[in-house]
Amino acid sequence: QYELTSDTYRAKFRGARRRPDETFRQYHTRIQTFFDRWLEMEEVGNDFRKLCDLLMREQMVENASPELKTFLREWRPKSKDEMVTLADNYLDAHRVRNTVRSETVPHATGI
Repeated sequence: QYELTSDTYRAKFRGARRRPDETFRQYHTRIQTFFDRWLEMEEVGNDFRKLCDLLMREQMVENASPELKTFLREWRPKSKDEMVTLADNYLDAHRVRNTVRSETVPHATGI
């Protein structure tokens, strides 16, 4: 059997909807379990600053391009500051590569 990751629990927490046959107490218990496991796997504990950091990282990943999102999930930065540095470095490297590529590709002359 495989172990679920923090990303899996985050997705389960964010995507959970109350089932028609489920009371709100049951729904609450289910999503609380997902939330607790997510925070446990991210080693947040009861530290409010760590929770804020986790939520900031989540927000940045969710609003990144698909390529950057994959890059950040592969590197799994442990802080928002580390994530910002990685993301900026990634964007700088890809911006340079895209600029060089566009300059070296011959343009159609319409002939």
